Amino acid sequence: MHFLELRHAQCEPPAAYSPVLESYGDVQTVLLGTDPLPAHRRFDAVIVMGGPMGVGDQGEVEWLASEIEYIRDLVESDVPVWGVCLGSQLLAAALGARVYTGAVPEVGVEEITLTVEGRQDPVWGGLPSTFPAMQWHSDTFDIPNGAVRLAGSAKYPNQLFR
Repeated sequence: MHFLELRHAQCEPPAAYSPVLESYGDVQTVLLGTDPLPAHRRFDAVIVMGGPMGVGDQGEVEWLASEIEYIRDLVESDVPVWGVCLGSQLLAAALGARVYTGAVPEVGVEEITLTVEGRQDPVWGGLPSTFPAMQWHSDTFDIPNGAVRLAGSAKYPNQLFR
């Protein structure tokens, strides 16, 4: 398999996800702001990582808008896209959902609770119904039309969608 990793900061790699991805195939990493996005869309899946910026920073971070368009094109081409942290916000924006600053920051280890749909999900359903996750954000998103909410926290109910 051939995976694409979109990375927003050198210090924010897929970490524990890397050995899993590499066990299934080749991973091509693009460091946004440094490397160009690949012209082709021939990937088996794409993972979009986190970063210190937000969707609302498109005026200051020149490549964010083109990345959102790139993600939209991937989805429209039926390429699976997995967004982590900022990546989930970018995916939500690419699918037409509102991304905005929440009421309070969520920093530290917080409990995430799977929804009924999350507990039945083939990827996430094997986790406990509540589990700890590292959080460091104040942005959030609405669930895109046609998507299913899979998990949330007390401060941010939209943490995970399919």
